[in-house]
Amino acid sequence: SYQKPQRRYIEVNKRDDKKWQAEDLPRILKFVDGKRGVLYYQDEASISMQPFVGKTWGVKGARTTVATTSKRGSIPAISAISPTGHLLFSLPKEKVNSETIINFLKQILSHHKTRHVVVIMDSASHHTSKKIKSFIAGQDRLTIFHLPAYCPFLNPDEFVWRHLKHSKLKAHKADNLIALRKITTNFLRSMSRDKKLLKSFFYAIKG
Repeated sequence: SYQKPQRRYIEVNKRDDKKWQAEDLPRILKFVDGKRGVLYYQDEASISMQPFVGKTWGVKGARTTVATTSKRGSIPAISAISPTGHLLFSLPKEKVNSETIINFLKQILSHHKTRHVVVIMDSASHHTSKKIKSFIAGQDRLTIFHLPAYCPFLNPDEFVWRHLKHSKLKAHKADNLIALRKITTNFLRSMSRDKKLLKSFFYAIKG
């Protein structure tokens, strides 16, 4: 069948990929069960003023056009998704750094006031800095695990951004950052209420 290939980075270590799926992830899930905790996968994205336009039907021989703004710019976004279909998100006004990640982790802990929170994220510098490590060390209800390098396809939260950009925000008409922030917030709120959709992102990483 005619398919769009899934991206795989050539730098990925296939041995680390297989070890994660066969050994590391089962160990993490066992840890979550032992703590009677809640598991989240976390990731960040940049939401652009220049939208994804995708494909559409058009008259043969005539070029189809979509009206979008010519303005440049983007807003940062952070989200975390759970296998039970929960989505938490934040649209910080400053760029993503260790401080914004700490604030988001506090948001997750506040959402689950008594449960142990386990978060899986990649090994970006703002996830592994001294400031982050110091914060985690002071939290009794928080444990962080890191994905293998160059393996975003193992993170179901990647599908949150893919769906947001390629479906919800496809050919959006926002012409300033305030409008972009507003529609992004509205779409993320809508997605957070669709547990069936969110759970489907976990099935996607098994394919």
